[in-house]
Amino acid sequence: MTMTMTMTMTMTMKIWVCIVLLSAFCCVSEKVCSQDMHFSQYYAAPLYLNPCFAGASGGSRLIANYRHQWAGIPGAFVSYAFSFDHNFSRLNSGVGLYVNHDKAGSGGLSTTNIGVQYNYNITLNRHWAARLGADVAYRMRKIDFSKLVFSDQISKDGIAAESTETPPDGNTAFMDYGAGALLFSEVYWFGTSFHHLTQADQALIPGNETKLPLKYSFHAGAKFPLKNNVGRKSEKFVSPTFNFKGQHKFHQLDVGLYFYSNPITIGVWYRGIPLAKAYKGGYPNNDAIVVLLGYKLKGLSIGYSYDVTISWLSIITSYGSHEVSLIYEFNNKNENKQSGSKRVIIPCPKF
Repeated sequence: MTMTMTMTMTMTMKIWVCIVLLSAFCCVSEKVCSQDMHFSQYYAAPLYLNPCFAGASGGSRLIANYRHQWAGIPGAFVSYAFSFDHNFSRLNSGVGLYVNHDKAGSGGLSTTNIGVQYNYNITLNRHWAARLGADVAYRMRKIDFSKLVFSDQISKDGIAAESTETPPDGNTAFMDYGAGALLFSEVYWFGTSFHHLTQADQALIPGNETKLPLKYSFHAGAKFPLKNNVGRKSEKFVSPTFNFKGQHKFHQLDVGLYFYSNPITIGVWYRGIPLAKAYKGGYPNNDAIVVLLGYKLKGLSIGYSYDVTISWLSIITSYGSHEVSLIYEFNNKNENKQSGSKRVIIPCPKF
């Protein structure tokens, strides 16, 4: 009896593994387009969100991001992002450099982006300013087909060792372009960004054209100081935010609230569009509840967030998703000196 149960559980796990691996293969098929990686702490990956955030700290900034999505699934999705940005206040400009890497599934489907960004700051009046930004990147994708499971390998006896369908390993590289805009005061901000403007061919199988879908984002928020908020050492505020993004047929909305009391940040937000859109009949668009804890020590900010999956995927993603961010800011004092005018600071939270 025990042996039968063990064999049944083992076969069930193999079936789930096959589903995940086949899903990874679908990302390179002719009819299905892959999505970009994403970060729950989208303001902790500002250059990935919008090129207008390059130089937004007022000086120099180094950022590292790590995300382990759906840790309970074999061959889960892992993403890394590294960036440096700097503000040239006298030139009303911000610049950024970044490297992003994403690995999806056990097949080793990976994407690497190396890019540069530039934005120009326009002071509209004493209270409002705007930024226009551009992004240019070199994008590389590859996959190891030998690690995937194909249909002729699956049988009632398990998974066969070889497949007659396995194509040679694939890889591709191409230039990629994006743009963004940002309108902000010392309390509110409204931004939009567009990536993959040229929708380049990202196919990994020769002769199987697969265009990279346009990705767009609309994000906004506010920063409201609390009472007895005097000086940076006693700074306290609440910040409601949202980020809506779409790519191909997929859409996502993050909406939530940050609370900051120096040096602690606490955040909670919801991801999903339950009333406006469903995955399919009977599956409401509820994705996750995200909780965040952040700590700031002088110029260093550290954030950890956990995604609690609330969709039907919770059956196999019981461990949720983990995300860590490190932000180091420096050179702020020198670059913040501006003669003759007061510069409007973008008020969005760090995480």
